[in-house]
Amino acid sequence: MASQPPSLFYLPFRPALDANGIVAPGARLFFFLTQTSIPQKIYADAALSIELENPVGANAAGVWPSIYIDPALTYRVVLKDQDGVILNEVDPYVPGVAGERGQRGLPGVGGNTFTSLDELKDLDPERYQSAILADGINPPINYAYIEGNFTGRADDVNVIKLDAVPLTTGALVVQSAASVSFRQIEAPQIRTRNALEKLREQGASVRDTGAVGDGVAIDTEAVQEIADYFAGVGGEWHFPTGIFKTDQPVIFNGSKPQRILACGKRGVYPGAFNPSSPTDLAVIMPVHSGRAAINFTGTKVGDGTIEMRGIALAANEGGPVPTAGFGWDTATEFFRDFSFIDCSVHGFTSAFDLYKTGGTNIEMGLFKAIRCNVNRNAWIARTLNGTQWNGFAFKDNEAGQNGYLAGQGGVAVQAHNVEITGNTMEGMRDPIRIFGSMRGVVVHSNYLEAVVGRAAIHLENVRGPWEIGPNAFLAVNTGQIEHPVLLTNCGPGRCALPYRADGLHKTPLFVPGNALAQADNIDNPMIGTAVDGFLRCDSLDTGTYTREPEAAAIVRQRVLIGAREANPMTGGAMPVEVYTTASAGRISLTYAVTGTAGQWVIASWLMKRQPDAGVAADPYISMGVNGAGSSASRDYPIYNFDTFWRAGEWCLVTTAVRLEAAMTSLSLGLYPYGVNPNAGRVARYLRPVVYTTDTPNKIVPYIDQYIAGSVAASPTVAGFFPGDTLLNASPGAAGQGAFVRLPGGDDTNWAYT
Repeated sequence: MASQPPSLFYLPFRPALDANGIVAPGARLFFFLTQTSIPQKIYADAALSIELENPVGANAAGVWPSIYIDPALTYRVVLKDQDGVILNEVDPYVPGVAGERGQRGLPGVGGNTFTSLDELKDLDPERYQSAILADGINPPINYAYIEGNFTGRADDVNVIKLDAVPLTTGALVVQSAASVSFRQIEAPQIRTRNALEKLREQGASVRDTGAVGDGVAIDTEAVQEIADYFAGVGGEWHFPTGIFKTDQPVIFNGSKPQRILACGKRGVYPGAFNPSSPTDLAVIMPVHSGRAAINFTGTKVGDGTIEMRGIALAANEGGPVPTAGFGWDTATEFFRDFSFIDCSVHGFTSAFDLYKTGGTNIEMGLFKAIRCNVNRNAWIARTLNGTQWNGFAFKDNEAGQNGYLAGQGGVAVQAHNVEITGNTMEGMRDPIRIFGSMRGVVVHSNYLEAVVGRAAIHLENVRGPWEIGPNAFLAVNTGQIEHPVLLTNCGPGRCALPYRADGLHKTPLFVPGNALAQADNIDNPMIGTAVDGFLRCDSLDTGTYTREPEAAAIVRQRVLIGAREANPMTGGAMPVEVYTTASAGRISLTYAVTGTAGQWVIASWLMKRQPDAGVAADPYISMGVNGAGSSASRDYPIYNFDTFWRAGEWCLVTTAVRLEAAMTSLSLGLYPYGVNPNAGRVARYLRPVVYTTDTPNKIVPYIDQYIAGSVAASPTVAGFFPGDTLLNASPGAAGQGAFVRLPGGDDTNWAYT
């Protein structure tokens, strides 16, 4: 092809048109030095001897005179209408190479005209990165070249028909994308850039590695290829609209930080995913029975930082389904920082699984799911085989209609630094369960409707601090959900909801309501203690426990005075019993107390263990209804006691059982240092107050101040101070209402007062 004079200017917008495609009479062309507003010379002849006025004006038909430019300069070309409004701009303007056939068509920048598809395929792919052909028939058939090499490609692979592209018949426009301008917003500090540069900012797509996304073709290799590439370089890549079918687990390696984008999440109520239904989303559909659809890994400790946004992962529930949607295996190393934002996960045994197949590592760090739709899974998230998350956030998610059947559930994870807030979690079993010796757990502002199972919120072996704030319960059926909140062997925390304490330390009481029908402001009274017992250990620093309970019956026993202690509630003298361990380490007491089936029997025991050099040992309490081993009898080990209690610190222990038959007596076995402790360890205590009530919502830890401050006879043991006063529980006459310790004399120097 012969070339045009390189200095002849071909307009990329000829004739002059406004934004509506209407001829703009009186329009003007401005020629500046590239990336500046410095005017440059233009000419009316090829010899560059006749200078044109800059700007150049169009005539009434919007037609320009011939314009020649200096090939030694690089121009910025701006088109404005007669009012000075910018209509178009090219910067830099790069003169094209026009062929002889270019005279026949309407040339554009770098214009060429061809008469056959074969000529189009012969273009140099290094120079020409896009092309459009009108083949000269009426109506024209237009073709577009997709970036790559035409040679040997079928027409429907890299050269495709474009029936809706309006072109002048016989015209082919060929131009490097590097010379096509992308017009930015109108601002003096914003420069115009070429289209190729701008497109490269949009990130790579799985279609770049050959993914088809039609829900039929297997795209595993293409998805894995792009994932492997970005594992090495990091950056942003995406899934465009389509259904990307995978037939084996895909590995996302977090060796370098990545951001993986798609087209948005599925809704909560569309039901099972139907791959034959059209979708505007990008859906990854695994069709295998592997451990997870997508497994996250890395190459060294600390790898990770993968953010997934707008990803829709949906199982084809009619065929093979992986166990988990997303999975992590701790057997390799500790990896961290995985975020799922505006994603959806549908149709798996578990949406998110952390597990261990070998090795010694059990931890992963920083899981976050925010504004996701998690639906139709048997579980939302699990940690298995002793694994744990160091940082787990599940926030503002639509996460209802997951596991409902026995053996299924919601979030069941062992994790530190947990935040479960603002989620919708209706119509499912055991929505929230956090377990393990963990710290920093917050659960609040969740919507819990029509939930079933053992507990809507269950903290188990959580060291604390923890906080359960306001959460909304709706359509709660006490026959289907046992507890709104269950706290099992937990350290100090706060709870704004009714809860069942089954091993709870230093936590304030909840204030129950009276809504049995709704069961959202009470502890379910129909659930006994066969599975989840009632055990709490209260610090006298966090509450005042002198209010007498609403009891059907109450029985008290006085101590055998062994020492003086300061009453932790009043500061006055308090006679206490002293126990020194020997043999089995048991204090045995029997109470003549009656109750009926369905009632609760409670024992509140104030005790402290004296400081010594002995090893840690958990106290133990045995409640024998009508004798040890009878119906409803229960033992309560107080796990991790030394974690939460100092030697010498008063602890008010309250235990309870729900009666399964009539009760005539209660036997208590109190083991301050556990069963069979080392001999010689010392505990001081008040004998428990025992009472019955008709509901667990009336159970309160209780210190009977009358028993704590009165005696049947004056003490004879050492340690009382002159002036100590104790009420006389057995006055024989007026003036004998109390005993006072006199100065001097021996330990029996007391008098009436």
